Amino acid sequence: GSKWKVALELFEEMKSDGLVPEANTYNALIRALKSAEGGSEWEIALGLLEEMRERSVEPNLFTWDALFANLKEARGGSQWRTALMLFDQMENQGVLPGIRAYNSLMNVIAFKAADGFEWRRAMHLYEEMKERGVWPDTNTYKLLFSALQRAEGGSEWRRALDLFEEMKEGGVQPDTTTYNMLMKVMERVASASKWEIALQLFGEMKESGVEPNMLTYSTLIAAMATAKDHSQCGIALDLFAEMKEAGHEPNRFTYEFLFRCLSRAKGGSEWEFALGVFQEMKKRGVQPNRFTYNLLIRVMAKAPVCSQWERALALFTEMKEKKIRPDTLTYNMLLLAFCRAWGGKQWEKAAEVFWEMRDSGVPADSYTYDLMVYALETAEGVEFWEQPLELLDKMRARGILPPDGSLPIINGIEWDPLRIREPRNPPW
Repeated sequence: GSKWKVALELFEEMKSDGLVPEANTYNALIRALKSAEGGSEWEIALGLLEEMRERSVEPNLFTWDALFANLKEARGGSQWRTALMLFDQMENQGVLPGIRAYNSLMNVIAFKAADGFEWRRAMHLYEEMKERGVWPDTNTYKLLFSALQRAEGGSEWRRALDLFEEMKEGGVQPDTTTYNMLMKVMERVASASKWEIALQLFGEMKESGVEPNMLTYSTLIAAMATAKDHSQCGIALDLFAEMKEAGHEPNRFTYEFLFRCLSRAKGGSEWEFALGVFQEMKKRGVQPNRFTYNLLIRVMAKAPVCSQWERALALFTEMKEKKIRPDTLTYNMLLLAFCRAWGGKQWEKAAEVFWEMRDSGVPADSYTYDLMVYALETAEGVEFWEQPLELLDKMRARGILPPDGSLPIINGIEWDPLRIREPRNPPW
């Protein structure tokens, strides 16, 4: 946190006393700047590099390594462009980059908080280092997998698998972290996870004597949750049981991945099992947050045949009692539960929750309005046109909609309640 300030004061005092700092002194100070609270003091670190040059103190590989570390930990995301410029400066000064320098630069690029396209730069560095006779090590591959994880929509999963084969052919042995990162690439494929490949990697991992850890199981369960069409719920439950038998404590993310999996089970959610897992989670001292409750309410909403709306409502009440503020997704999932109630009899409760949502200042989206209209148009004993129009009148009377008859603008598009003229599929 603030120790860098003390280090900087001592450094200035040292110079005031006539002592000449050496490269190792600068290196220690630059390393201290990396740990500044809220992000590194990378600008000061670059200023120290200039001072070294002015004093004819030659930067060494440890200097550059410390500078790259500062650029990775910069406030607001890594300063990868500056890192690339610094790498060029290093080479121009006659410092031949070795594996440490390449890995340091990849580290800045791999953890860049951005648009997911910087994997190309990381791969370019990988090819360049091989051409120069610098052979990648385990850390190199881990950094590359980290960059590929961030590729848009998990689009580079094939490249990741090719790289993994190249890694093994080069005699670099994958460890637990390597397998975990590669499985994460498979889990992040946007259209649907490559869960079969993730399972193959898991089998290979165990056959090779590499021990899976909590993150391994959590990543696999996440991959099962995002499988095509519906989750691979049975496999996820087996993995969850195996994980606990192996002595690995599930964390909140493990449970949330499992709840997501249970909500997407074939034929409807495994809501009873989800409630049991939720009780286990709380007994283990894992505290649920808003995202946890949102997932559980979704599980209740997607129960087979019709929703478990009473349980969804109980979870919603519990959530508020714990001072966890519901968001748009919370209300939408609860409205979904009322929409899927047996015979459409819970439209009044849907309306109550809708008003509560708006009165609480939680913004509605187009899905909110679609659910509300669906709840009304499928309600028993309600005329097809009467209730949707009455809903709009009430919304205007309460100031939620303008009195001039205009409608909500959602993402730049006017929401259109008249779509109910045509038969529609349920909005889920």
